[in-house]
Amino acid sequence: MKTILKLFYIISISFLSVSLVNAQKYKYGKVTNELLMLNECDFFKNADAMVTYISGKSEVRYYDNEGFKVDEEVKKQIKIFNSESNDIGNIEFYFYSPKAGSAKVKLRSLKGKTYNLINNKIEETKLLDENIFETQFNNYYKKVTIAMPNMQKNCVFEFEYKLVSDYYTNINDWNVQENYPVLFNEFYTSVPEYYKYQINIVGGAIPVKDEKSTKSQVINYRVETYNEIGAKYRNEQVNIVYNSRAIVFENVLPVEDEPFTANKADIGAKITHQLIMIQWPNEPVRTFGTNYQALNNELLVSETFGKKIKDGDFIKNYIDITDDTSGLVRAEKVYDFFTNKTAWDGYNHYRTDKSGKTLLKEGKGDAGDINLNYIAALNYLGIPTFPVLLSTRGNGTLHPIYPDYSDFNYVVGVSVINEKLVFSDATSDLPFGYLPLRCLNGNGWIVSENGADWINMKNDFSGKRIVQTEITIDENVLNYSTKIQHNNYFAFADLEKIKKSNEDEFLKQLNPESEFKLDSISILEKKPNLIKIRELFSTEINDENLIYIKPFVHLPYPSNPFKREIRKSIIDFPFMEEYKFVTIITLNDNYTYETPVNLNTMLNENSMSLKYTSSYTASLKKLTIIADLKISKTFYTPEEYPDLKSAFDVMVNKLNEPVVLKKI
Repeated sequence: MKTILKLFYIISISFLSVSLVNAQKYKYGKVTNELLMLNECDFFKNADAMVTYISGKSEVRYYDNEGFKVDEEVKKQIKIFNSESNDIGNIEFYFYSPKAGSAKVKLRSLKGKTYNLINNKIEETKLLDENIFETQFNNYYKKVTIAMPNMQKNCVFEFEYKLVSDYYTNINDWNVQENYPVLFNEFYTSVPEYYKYQINIVGGAIPVKDEKSTKSQVINYRVETYNEIGAKYRNEQVNIVYNSRAIVFENVLPVEDEPFTANKADIGAKITHQLIMIQWPNEPVRTFGTNYQALNNELLVSETFGKKIKDGDFIKNYIDITDDTSGLVRAEKVYDFFTNKTAWDGYNHYRTDKSGKTLLKEGKGDAGDINLNYIAALNYLGIPTFPVLLSTRGNGTLHPIYPDYSDFNYVVGVSVINEKLVFSDATSDLPFGYLPLRCLNGNGWIVSENGADWINMKNDFSGKRIVQTEITIDENVLNYSTKIQHNNYFAFADLEKIKKSNEDEFLKQLNPESEFKLDSISILEKKPNLIKIRELFSTEINDENLIYIKPFVHLPYPSNPFKREIRKSIIDFPFMEEYKFVTIITLNDNYTYETPVNLNTMLNENSMSLKYTSSYTASLKKLTIIADLKISKTFYTPEEYPDLKSAFDVMVNKLNEPVVLKKI
């Protein structure tokens, strides 16, 4: 299974490697006065810290009487420049080690040191066992937390650990980039010649060294045979050739933050290994992840997946199945039952060994426990429902050709109702037919005997905001009366904030820009997919000939979020966005106005539209300004970024354009 490392997790992307190829300057375990006195990274001057050395080693080895395992070793050395960066010494990483089953990943060793320069002498402080914490994070992963000792400005610290994994078919991804510059990064692999991997260096990193080699080793291979009596074992000496590869990178620039990034795990440069096949001499070929149809077929016969969704008769003890309600009503009834009777424990998974009866008795479970039993119940009640495998936002994007079980971390249902596909996730409290934000990530895979295929997880999901504002002039004060309406995903976000705190705390966060004085705010209406809010606020104006009025408040983008000229990562909006602003300014006898310029344009190849109109009703002395903005596309490539950035410039400038009033 895939180890999830959060050692200074990469959070966005910049380009990768400065073309400075030097001999390795600093080595693990050999900290010098020169390194401790270093006060900046010479190829990234503003860095608060620098990874001076990092190496990873993954070797598929044979253990006598145990079989093949993966030995993983990580060594890392970090130089601190800024005293405020001392929290870098608080490290955590995760590794796959499920409670159930005999296969495990074990932490064999972990040690570290911190180095400080005191009176021109190097002082070493060892990492003690009392500062190392290993816990079972959930049913599937263990978490290791390290608190490095004696962290001071300009210190250097290093740590290393070793893992031994029973999952010998998996070599974990290796991050080339960090969120700090990396001076030296090496990754070494050694696998038996019978293992065939698809190896990719993704993200644009260019190694300064990429060397392949071979070595031989004689092992005592345990052979199992069968006869009438039973199993028999014998040891044979086998000469195995190992294929090794060492890849080195130097002077790697850090990954920097970017807005609208759904999957930080995909951003930085890394080395990936996808096992394609194993072929031992005189044995049939074993294929792994050859295609999604093969994965689909394996899941359909799995005890913890395909067979589970056919085991839904437990629901007859809880829900009346004699009624003749429509498929939609019946599906909503099952959905409401599960969301009321079960609680999600916060853990993502896509398999289960829990029966529906056990789940309902315990009242809680992970995503696999709840949704697979929910899907089984829907199928039993005559509502065709299929599991959809996916990777949640932040977990990464599924490979479109080569499947990897460890890339999936979640499952939801898609039902056929009135000849339409309807998503649902019984771990959430959203209305039936909607998925929680965490699920809106690229494509998911429908597992089905006949209709297995990709499906867009974002569907036609959207969020809508309507802001109606009336502005009046009272001597030297502009008074605003505003109604805000949020629908669907904008409403879901608001309701979740209220759920986590309370209405008063939520409303405090809605106070508009600082130049306004809030007079009152209240919630007018609240439904599962709608919330309406009323605000009264004001701002003082000077007694001048020209008054500049901000017509629109609660703009989604007060400024352009896209600052960089070039972007290397995908731009991902979680759902389509729609906004409507209607502002009515009531003039008095002391003022007239400059007519705003209307605009009706399609931006960025019709993926965005902006319509801006104004009109004046003389009899009522009311100037009405209306703006409609739609962002109908949610996924943009780096090549589309310049056009998207330009479109946002046009949109932001127009919606921030002031209305000019002239004193008569």
